[in-house]
Amino acid sequence: MPTFSAQPGIRAALSDDPSPLEIYKLFITDELINSWKVETNRYARAIINSKDQQLLSNRSRFKLWKPVTLWEMWNFIAICVHMGLDKKPTLHDYWTSHPVLHSS
Repeated sequence: MPTFSAQPGIRAALSDDPSPLEIYKLFITDELINSWKVETNRYARAIINSKDQQLLSNRSRFKLWKPVTLWEMWNFIAICVHMGLDKKPTLHDYWTSHPVLHSS
């Protein structure tokens, strides 16, 4: 077996005191989030185009669809990460204002 001769450690351009977001962006890049945004919007258009528009109610989320922005995708990912770190009994509990379960 050959001996390891490389320099160990992280090989990324980070500031002297990197923020959690700076480290996170080493793995989840703007390019990746942008591709998720593009595919989300493409999927929504495909679903909307496949529906009979006359059968949808006026309040249908398909009729109200607006293309997702990059900023919205970043926020969605942040919410998913937060929900994974702060476990609640039910999905509804993540949006409650009850003092015992509330998180900002």
